[in-house]
Amino acid sequence: RRRKSPAKELGEPVALLTRAIELAAQDSGWASLGAIGNTVRQADPGFDPRTYGQRQLSQLVKSYPRLFEVSEETTPGGSLHIYVRLKP
Repeated sequence: RRRKSPAKELGEPVALLTRAIELAAQDSGWASLGAIGNTVRQADPGFDPRTYGQRQLSQLVKSYPRLFEVSEETTPGGSLHIYVRLKP
């Protein structure tokens, strides 16, 4: 018999993500995805986006387009930086 994951029983991760974005945001309101990930892991060390059907944190955040705005910037060196803010 398969047991349900405790995280799935808690429902969607919206409250955790929202709080992490609020805590990690700069004065502009934008927070880097890395800072959001660190904040989420501090709040819930067992957090895993795969619990919610997404392979990565970025995909999980993008799965809530009505709540979160995502900006992607590629540096001249080719590095991708992802920033997130709460939609007004």
